[in-house]
Amino acid sequence: MGLEFIGKEGGIARYRSSDDIGNIIDLKLTPIGRGQMGVGTVHHIAWQARDDQDQLDWKRFVERNGYGVTPVRDRNYFNAIYFREHGEILFKKRNY
Repeated sequence: MGLEFIGKEGGIARYRSSDDIGNIIDLKLTPIGRGQMGVGTVHHIAWQARDDQDQLDWKRFVERNGYGVTPVRDRNYFNAIYFREHGEILFKKRNY
């Protein structure tokens, strides 16, 4: 998804995106329980697809790696696919 691996320390892996703001993502490497909605939780993370083909390539990649993924959904002003990672966080890959 265009992230650069920075390093790993104390059970956390750090990644960076090319954006200027909100560009650091820390992932806990050990399984954790599912949280409850509220302050400090994540509903979903949205990723920008370059175009329709990029979105379909990601859909196939997600399927090949054993994750369930939705069909491409028309959301009127963009198309999106949705899938969950093992910690149940919802990912959205969308295009305009």
